[in-house]
Amino acid sequence: MTDLQVADVGVVIELEITDGTDPIDVSAATTIEIIIKRSGSASITKTATFTTTGVDGKIRFTTVATDFAQVGEYGVQAHIVLGAQDWRTTVAALDVAENL
Repeated sequence: MTDLQVADVGVVIELEITDGTDPIDVSAATTIEIIIKRSGSASITKTATFTTTGVDGKIRFTTVATDFAQVGEYGVQAHIVLGAQDWRTTVAALDVAENL
């Protein structure tokens, strides 16, 4: 995953939903979100979109200035509701560095 600078705008954050090995078809999902959390801070939830059609398990969102407003390590996690299934992926780490 790409590292960011504080307040980066327009960076695409993409996550792939897998069963541990293979992508999961999430094209019929009714909820597609990416949760962002910095240690010691409240989480924020971003509505995500499919990178293509969802068949490949890839979802994404594009950052705005307030998404990563502080230096530090963040966790990002996909949240998907697909029929009766409601699950979250493993948390991926993302470092946000200070600007000059």
